[in-house]
Amino acid sequence: AQLMQDLSLWYVRRSRERVGPTAKDKNDREDTYQTLWIVLKEYVKALAPIIPFTTEEIYMNISQDSSVHLANWPQLPKEWVDHAVEENMQEAMKIASKIHAFRKNAGIKVRIPFKTLDYKGPTELTGDVLQLVLDETNVYRLVYLGKSKEQEVKGDESVKNQDAKAGEARELIREIQIARKAAECDLSEYVTVKLPAWPKEFEEEIKRQTLTTNLQKSDKLEIIKN
Repeated sequence: AQLMQDLSLWYVRRSRERVGPTAKDKNDREDTYQTLWIVLKEYVKALAPIIPFTTEEIYMNISQDSSVHLANWPQLPKEWVDHAVEENMQEAMKIASKIHAFRKNAGIKVRIPFKTLDYKGPTELTGDVLQLVLDETNVYRLVYLGKSKEQEVKGDESVKNQDAKAGEARELIREIQIARKAAECDLSEYVTVKLPAWPKEFEEEIKRQTLTTNLQKSDKLEIIKN
């Protein structure tokens, strides 16, 4: 159960911009798909004795093999094990959870970026792990205040510590995606979007994430298929 939670609530969430037609790096996109395929395939093998029919259906859909019940029991290659990375990622997930709780208590939605937040914890996050937390929690900068047995997060909750324009852009992206779905657009289909206004400094990001070739002024939000 914990594996599936880590996969769906962390890995898949953090990989959303790495997959699909809006992904910037095609090689990275394929690596992401490959990782998901391997994890799902091996996890299905482990679940097969408990839910044989469901796992057989899943396995036959993702594999060319004859049956999950004829497959070898999954074994993790030693070269895949990196305890340091696992520990750092666990700390990252805990800090991210604390930041989300901080947001909830402050009544500030995830789509509105914080400019800076402070935190304490057993270790300081660095490099790619730190960037994962920043992306997950929509925070521009995290300042480490020192060691603590438990993770602690604090910061200015006022609008001075928020990027309102970026929050507006994220909300607009969400609305356009909903409108695309209502217009029955294909996932890879480019469109023209008509709308009353948008933050100009985020125009290219809005167009990239919504597969929009052109943003046009209009009284209401409208999707036009190209």
